[in-house]
Amino acid sequence: SLFLSDNYRKSWKGIFGEKDYQVTDLLKRGYKDFNFYVHTPTRTDPSCSPEGHDSIMILVPAPPIDESMSKEQWESFEETLVEQAREGVIRRFEDAGMSDFREHIVKESVRTPSEWSSMYNLKRGSVFGLAHPMTQLSILRPGPRHPIVDNLYYVGASTRPGNGVPLVLIGAEQVADQMLADLTKTMAATAPAT
Repeated sequence: SLFLSDNYRKSWKGIFGEKDYQVTDLLKRGYKDFNFYVHTPTRTDPSCSPEGHDSIMILVPAPPIDESMSKEQWESFEETLVEQAREGVIRRFEDAGMSDFREHIVKESVRTPSEWSSMYNLKRGSVFGLAHPMTQLSILRPGPRHPIVDNLYYVGASTRPGNGVPLVLIGAEQVADQMLADLTKTMAATAPAT
């Protein structure tokens, strides 16, 4: 499920565009001024949580690490952002009719840009790859083959077809197929004449 802001432009300001990126603006927003995605895997796979419970994954788009800030400044900002996003999500759930949601939380785990950076070596902790504006979606992302260096290929969130596990896996399959096709051509071209 997607929970979308009533103010589309404001909801994305500061998340993806470097020009608009002002971390302080994010902290001034109302709890309905950001978007988030909710997935409840137990609805299709009950083994994802103990019987009678739900496992809920919530993705709140967050800005990449601001490298102009000190480590302490960023950690402080990130801590506040997590607190405010958590409160905003719970309040939106309450608005949707889940009045006692807060009391039913048994365990929480949060991944921040800093954790994504350290766990997966993602530049600035950006799970969306290079960027995520309309000019960086799908076919507009960089291609999987390096334009100058032969036999150098890319796969992942920053290349075509895009970010997210399904698209990255599709991209991996496409790159593997391309590499095999290129290898076959190279082997045929360099094979001794018979």
